[in-house]
This record gives sequence, C-alpha cells and structure tokens, in this order.
Amino acid sequence: MWAILQTHVMKTYPDKLVLAFLYNLSGTIILATTRFIYHCLLLYTCILVHIWGQHLKGPVYISSFKPLSIAIAAASGVIFLGDDLYPDSVVGARGLPIGNTPLLESYKVENM
Repeated sequence: MWAILQTHVMKTYPDKLVLAFLYNLSGTIILATTRFIYHCLLLYTCILVHIWGQHLKGPVYISSFKPLSIAIAAASGVIFLGDDLYPDSVVGARGLPIGNTPLLESYKVENM
C-alpha cells in the first residue's frame, strides 16, 4: 500500500531529496508524539499505583520500598555501567532496610 502511494507521489513531485526529508520529518513527529503520550501515561500510571498503595496499606508501607531502590540502583550501576562499589555504599544499602524493618513491625502491631 505504501509503495503504491509513494509511486504516485513520485510521479507528481519528482524531487527525491525533499520527499525523503518530508518522509523522515513526518516519522520523527509521529514518534515524538507517541513517545510523549507513552511517557505521560507511564507517569500517570505510577502516580495511580502509588496512591492506590497508600490507600490500601498506608504511607509506611509505600516508604518501605525506598531503601530497596537505593540497593537496586547501586547494583545496577555496578552490573550495567561498570561503576565501582565502595564500602560505604554497601553499608548504606544494607543499613536502611535493617532500620526500616522495626518501623514496619511496629506499624503492623499498632494496626492489629
């Protein structure tokens, strides 16, 4: 279908360079628009999941995942980016979940 349309356009307007430019420009505009919509929907979904989790379990449950994100970021940096892993990063990544566990336990006992 696209080849038939392109053949018809080439007969009407034979300048190949301008047609290639317009073809690439229209593809770029379509891609930029769809990426923008995708990122907006992804952000909206993340916000909704966060609000839903807060409503379902409470704010302490949601905040318990923050220390894990630090450890995941450190591990991803070492694995994928080849970053150096320093002892203070390991201590910090290990210390935050340990400190957060008593908080979650006290929250669970309080709500029973």
